[in-house]
Amino acid sequence: MIEDHHNNTDLLLHENKHGFIFECEECYELLISFGNILVNMEKKQFFRLKSIINNISKNKEEHLSDIPNQKNKKIIINTIDEKLNFSFEIDEFKHLHDLINQASHMLEIKKLFQE
Repeated sequence: MIEDHHNNTDLLLHENKHGFIFECEECYELLISFGNILVNMEKKQFFRLKSIINNISKNKEEHLSDIPNQKNKKIIINTIDEKLNFSFEIDEFKHLHDLINQASHMLEIKKLFQE
């Protein structure tokens, strides 16, 4: 459970007005909070997510979808569970892209200091 892995000693990698990413100092998993999404993941999964987000970011227009009862088209990110998908407006997606990439840079910097 998320509550069991994260506490006040964890390392804040990055935050913006939409969310934050912490690294657990005990298990080294990442806690990602963005809007009403809260996800715990290993670094391998995080870097896969970063790759997906960066690929979508290159051609956002191609990834826009109409969602019923929504004014604006949304960018859809599929998950492992085919019935669970995340949808973001373009502005939200830009903040998610920034959050993920800045946290990734911090992980790279941390790794350099540990070598």
